[in-house]
Amino acid sequence: MTDQLRLLIIEDSPSERALVEAELESFPSVHRRTAGSLAEAQRQIDDIAPDVVLLDLQLPDAHGLDGVARLQQRNPGLPIVVLSGFGADDLLVAREAVGLGAQDFIGKGRLAGPDLFRVLELARVRKQREVAALGAAVRDPLTGLPRLPLLAERLQRSLARRQRSGGQLALLHLDIDGYSALEAEIGRDLAEVQLVDIAAELQAELRQTDSLARLDGAAFLGMVDGMKHASDAYVVARKLLASMRNRSDCPAAPVPLRLSIGVAPWPTTATDFASECARAEAAMYEARHQGGDRYASAVELPLAAE
Repeated sequence: MTDQLRLLIIEDSPSERALVEAELESFPSVHRRTAGSLAEAQRQIDDIAPDVVLLDLQLPDAHGLDGVARLQQRNPGLPIVVLSGFGADDLLVAREAVGLGAQDFIGKGRLAGPDLFRVLELARVRKQREVAALGAAVRDPLTGLPRLPLLAERLQRSLARRQRSGGQLALLHLDIDGYSALEAEIGRDLAEVQLVDIAAELQAELRQTDSLARLDGAAFLGMVDGMKHASDAYVVARKLLASMRNRSDCPAAPVPLRLSIGVAPWPTTATDFASECARAEAAMYEARHQGGDRYASAVELPLAAE
């Protein structure tokens, strides 16, 4: 448990916001931000994710439990505490809110500071345990890298930031050529030890804003984010190729391994994640067809060999 609790209060009524903030005034560890609409809240979440959200059910752009569903869909790891003034229907609404993914529910007019603080802190703890329990589903147990659903979630956040502040992003499909031969030479267990090391080395070549996910076997999907120019993705691809060459050129390497990389800069027009993954994979196969140890662009062919 951390010393600070970053709270985002999503409430369009200034007077109601003031009541909540007054109740938490005696808890200096609670760092409060406010938003008057769901859209404004999402912008703040994309910039700096809070530890807990306190969500009113009556907003200008979200009515009732629609706000819970939309917030949970965009931010599945975010703890949500619902704030409602429905009165006699509180229990029914609370059950439905929890069913949609909220951690707790509190009615307006029952905002005693210590009780509210406890609800918020416990919501954070419950969500942390829930995320930990689901960790195996979103992270690869061998390498610790994200799986595809987690990368897709990060991509949606990146696209939201891109709409506001610009910037370019790209998907990179990486496949290790020669890995099957390595397994046959030294056995699956020892090959997997090498795969874990390779994954860590590839991850180290990326920036903090980038992501790398493991697909099946010896395939990975990278997301290069925050680029000024789409061509910056090719710079990253060259670094990844060089990293694999340095490793495989070691005299102790039992089987030479190389990368084939497909680069798919994200288009300016609307598209979907699956389609862009397919474009990156097709470019990877093009790189392999040309002999591997190179990258291919999903936008510009023939290959850019290095």
